[in-house]
Parts: sequence; structure tokens; C-alpha cells
Amino acid sequence: MRTFLCSLLFVAMFSGPATAQTDLPGTWQGRLEVAPGKTIAIHFVIAAEPGGKYSAVVTSPDDGAIKNVRAGSVKYADNRLTIEVPSLSGGYAGTLRNGAFEGEWSQEGTKLPLSLRPYEKAALTQAEIDALRGEWSGKFSANGINVTIVLRFSPNGGGALKAVLDVPEQGVKDWETKDVTLDDGHFSVEIPAAMTRITGELKGEQIVGHWIQMGNSTPLTLKKGRYAPPAIYLGLSPSARDQLKGRWTGTLGPLSVVVRFETDAQGRTRGFFDSPQQKLPNIPISEAKLEGTKLTFGIAGFGATYTGELAADKLTGEWMQAGMPKPAPLVLTREK
Repeated sequence: MRTFLCSLLFVAMFSGPATAQTDLPGTWQGRLEVAPGKTIAIHFVIAAEPGGKYSAVVTSPDDGAIKNVRAGSVKYADNRLTIEVPSLSGGYAGTLRNGAFEGEWSQEGTKLPLSLRPYEKAALTQAEIDALRGEWSGKFSANGINVTIVLRFSPNGGGALKAVLDVPEQGVKDWETKDVTLDDGHFSVEIPAAMTRITGELKGEQIVGHWIQMGNSTPLTLKKGRYAPPAIYLGLSPSARDQLKGRWTGTLGPLSVVVRFETDAQGRTRGFFDSPQQKLPNIPISEAKLEGTKLTFGIAGFGATYTGELAADKLTGEWMQAGMPKPAPLVLTREK
């Protein structure tokens, strides 16, 4: 998992190492007999949480009343899984044997046998592929950070559908996804690099749903249509442009970073932030100001601000962003 700057997609760069994962996280499926001769599909979507804990969401593609219901607690130890779902007045308990959980669903005094196995995705039909093909985008807001989520769907040449994720404000481009599903209008896709799942309902040319990451669920609506990121021009004076133009390099924590100020033929200046080690280029600088020798610039996509003192070809300052307890030193040197 990438460990860069933003609380939206990444763990903060100064956090400790990630805890070891088991094979429990993922989607487990089973069929529950709710009446003689009538069964419904049940999915438990289990996610790993910090500190070795877990969270879960319960959903059913067959029952509209059971959609993304959050579990109150999830416990897993010695191959024994227990999930409490207070809003359904129920819970599940099962033991892992030969790759499947064998157990019972308990609800209001009734116990029903329920076996859970790793989810196996049904192949998309041609009609479902046609419905999703193209570009979908929407605005995401969390913790004071506003970015654009872009999903692009295209046939992979083998009759299946390929999807990739872009977040222009954070330099994310062509991140791979997996498990694209569309079951009776219920959409789902996973983004492994972000430990995220997007779920929702397909309503014409909109997907109305949620971004689910590390147990947190945030509303997200995606609309079909091509998205073109706006060009952000910085209101710098000619003198400031001349003093800042070029590539500036430095080290932020364990990462090498690059700051670029580029001016076009019309005298308009744009700024970009790159993290080469993480393959995150062209993160747009949203604002910049040079007053005397004091430079301040911000990156809205990370809720980040840099403040530094300019002396010839060196900037000495501090980097601060959402989620960091205190500023981090950052010295930038202009490349010759």
C-alpha cells in the first residue's frame, strides 16, 4: 500500500508499519433459507482495521432491506468468526473449516444454518458491460479535502470489463481495480491499492453509492461522461515567476519530492508536485504566493501547505497537511 500524504487514499507518511493481514478481509457469500423453499444471497464484506481489528458490512443482492448494513462488532480468533449486527437484531457465528465458515445466523431467537465461502464474481453480461463502458466521475469530500474520483471502464479484449481509477488532484492515474460487479443494478468495485470499495446503485447514467475505506463510508455519486481536469494557473507576478521557475527537489520524510513551476507562452504559470518513488506525478499546486522572500503554496488535494524562505536557489521551510500532528521540515533546491 502506498504511504503518501493524504488521509483519503493513503496512510499518513509518518505512521508506523502496517499490521500483518490474514485471509479474512474480503467478501464472503452464502445463502440463507428465510422460508421453506426460499433462500436469499447474503454477503459479508469484511475489512481490516488498524490494530488487527476488523469491520464488516452485510448486504444482500436479493433483499432490498439488507443493503450495506454495518456490523456492530467483528471478532476473529482461533478460526472462530462472530459478527454482531444490532440494526438487524441478528448476528453470525461460524468456524473456518476447509476454506469455508460453517455456522449459524441468529435473529430474534431463531437460528438458521449459514455457510460462508469466498465470493465468486459472476461474469458481466454484454448489456451490463455496455451500461458501464465509458468514464464516470464525481466529487468526493472528507476531512476538509475535496477531490474528483474518476472511474474509466473499457473492454479488456477477452470479453470482460477493465476498470481503472484516477484522482487528478492527487496524481493518481490508472490505478487497477478488481471484482467489478453489477447485480440487478447493484454496482461494486474494489481498489486494492487504496484498500477501498465503491458500492452503489446504477440509476441510468448515475451510480449513487458510497466510498468505503478502512471501515469508513462516505457518500459518492458518479456521473457518466468524460472528465477534463481544469488547468490551475497561479496568480504570480512576472518577478515571482522568474524567481520560482524550474524544478526544485528535496526530501520529505522518507520520500524524495519534486516541485515544478512552469510558465507557458502566454505568461501563465502552473505548479506541480511529484513523488517519483510512489509514481504520483503532476499533483497540481492550487495556490502560490511570494511576498519578498517568503513563499507559500498549497495543494488542495491533500489539504497541504508549504511555507519557506527563498535564498537564491534554495527554499528552506516546512510542510503541513491534514492529519499530521506537526509540520515536517522540507528544504527544496533548484536544479541547475
